[in-house]
Parts: sequence; C-alpha cells; structure tokens
Amino acid sequence: MAQSQLPPFAQATAGALGSITSNTLVYPLDLLSTRCQTQSRGRDGKGGYRSISAALKEIVDKNGVRGLYQGLASDTLSNTLSNFLFFYFRSFFMDYIKDRKRAKLPPPPAGGKGKGKAPSIVITAAEDLAIGALAGIVSRFFTTPLSNVTVRMQTSATPKEKTKEQQEALSKRKETGGAQPSSDSESDDEGGYAEAAGITDVLREIVAEKGWLGLWSGFETAAMLSISPALTFYSTNAISTMLIPKEKRERPSSLQTFVTSAIGNSISTIIVFPLILCKTRLQWRSPTGRKMYRNLLDVLRKTVRRGGLKGLYQGLDSQLIKGLFSFGTTMMVKARIETLFVLLYLSIRNRRPALA
Repeated sequence: MAQSQLPPFAQATAGALGSITSNTLVYPLDLLSTRCQTQSRGRDGKGGYRSISAALKEIVDKNGVRGLYQGLASDTLSNTLSNFLFFYFRSFFMDYIKDRKRAKLPPPPAGGKGKGKAPSIVITAAEDLAIGALAGIVSRFFTTPLSNVTVRMQTSATPKEKTKEQQEALSKRKETGGAQPSSDSESDDEGGYAEAAGITDVLREIVAEKGWLGLWSGFETAAMLSISPALTFYSTNAISTMLIPKEKRERPSSLQTFVTSAIGNSISTIIVFPLILCKTRLQWRSPTGRKMYRNLLDVLRKTVRRGGLKGLYQGLDSQLIKGLFSFGTTMMVKARIETLFVLLYLSIRNRRPALA
C-alpha cells in the first residue's frame, strides 16, 4: 500500500473520520468482545459465554438492542482520538525519517546536467515497525483514561446474589476471622450486567477508587500493544504486495483496501491477543469492587491457572470479527476521504488563477 502524500494533519483527520464510521458500525461486536474477555471460563469449559450468539441473545433479552451500544460515546471518542493521534504521529515521524535520509543524499551535479529522476527514499520494514510503535505509544498515553471508562461502562454489573448457604459461610468466616475468598476465584465476582453510569460518573468512580493514576490502569500493557498498529500496517503492506497487482497498488479499489486491511488486522490480532485480554482485565472492575488483578503477570498466571493456555485466547473469535470489519472499514473510508482532500486541494488551486 503506497505511502500517503498528504500532510500529517490531513492524514490524521481522514483516519479519525474513518474511525468514527467504522466504530459506529461495529461497536456491538466490540462490546461482545469485551464481555467475552472478562467472563471467566474454567478448564472444564464452564462459566462465561459459550459463543458470540449466546452473549448477543442475553444482552438483547435483558436490555434490548440499546444494550448493544452501552458505552458507545466514550468508545467513539477514545477511538477517534486514538486514530487521529496515531495517524498524525505516524505521518509526522515518517516525514522526519524521510527528510533525514534525503539530507544524506549526495548533492545534484553542478551545472544542472545529468538531471534525472530523484532517488526514492526507502523506509525499511524495521523503521516502519518502529515508527508505528512509537506513534502507538503516544496515542495510547492520551487515550488510556477513555479506554478505562469504556471497559467499565461495557462491563458494568451488579454482584451475583449469594445463596443462603454462601451467606452463612461468609458470616462464619467473618466471626472467626477466617481467610476471605481468594481473588484467584474470578467466578466469585460474576454477576448480572447493569445499566452503566455516565462518562463523568465513571471517571469520578475510578479516581475515587484508584486515584488519578488509576485512569492509566493497563497503560503498560497498552504500551506493549503499541506494536499492534505497526504489525497491522506491516502485515497489510505485505498482503497488498501479494494480492494486488503492482500497477494497481498506488490506487487500489475500495474492495482491495478493505480485504487487505482486514487480513492484516487479523494477523496482528492473533499475535497480540493475549495482551489485549490482559489489558481488558486490568481495566475491568468486578461487580463487588474487589481488585481481581495486580499486574500483567498476575493476569497471565490466574488466566492460565483457571483456563489453561487456551484461556489466553478467550474471546478471540469476537475480537477477530470486530477487527475484520473495523480496521478494513477505517482504512477504506480513510482512503476515500484522502482522495476527496486531494480533489478539494486541486479545485482550490485551479480557481486561484481564474480569480486573479
């Protein structure tokens, strides 16, 4: 896929508008994916949602179609800002590297003779990945608080009602000073999903519970996930090289853009999904308010203990379906908006001589 020639701000705006479009279309899949990732499932397969369709049915039965859009406002804001910043800084860093390389080229021959086509500046695969990762880290720093709010709103729940026997056992433990239930038992904190509070209420709740730094819960994992957009772009470029004829790569069709972007995103998602799962669980709040995980390693340990290695890929199917449509739509819309920007620029430039 050819590098865009538009300035950073124009690329960022196109990416943000593409993100708004795709996020609105696929948000129910994002909500389903988050709930599948936070529902605990044991090695015996019990607990949690058994399928995407089961999760969809339960949400619609309890809250109607409106329940599929719980947390949409904060998620759209988070994704739009994230995509704007990512595309802006990726374009900015890309231009910076190209300018540095261009400055190191030998000067043109004196007298103007021997002028030919200027040598093209080549960005290596390693540089492309590094630029994407750096842009991802910067964008995630600013959007992690909104990401925390979205996860809280998507998984807002009420504690599971305890049976009479469980209540009696808990009372006895308190009277005798016995140990409290281990936080390893995630199922102890499962409950029915409830109506989410507003964005500002959730922000206040996080600050009251964890302090201001709590708004950046999961940022370390999110920073590690910054390689994901870079992997996606690299995979997409590789897929484009294999699937799109050379003469059409400069201006691929909407279908070609969608398919190559969707496949590239799927490859990236499979590679980094355990980190996606960990980030979601670190930002999640259990129904009783009990802190379930201390850090990334704690999430990995408890997830593997309860569900084995396959537990690290719980909810992968919904994440892949979401990514398949989300990134493909984002890039398709971004490409079309960039074309509109170019046409608008040419139209304004051609009008200037007529007005003079």
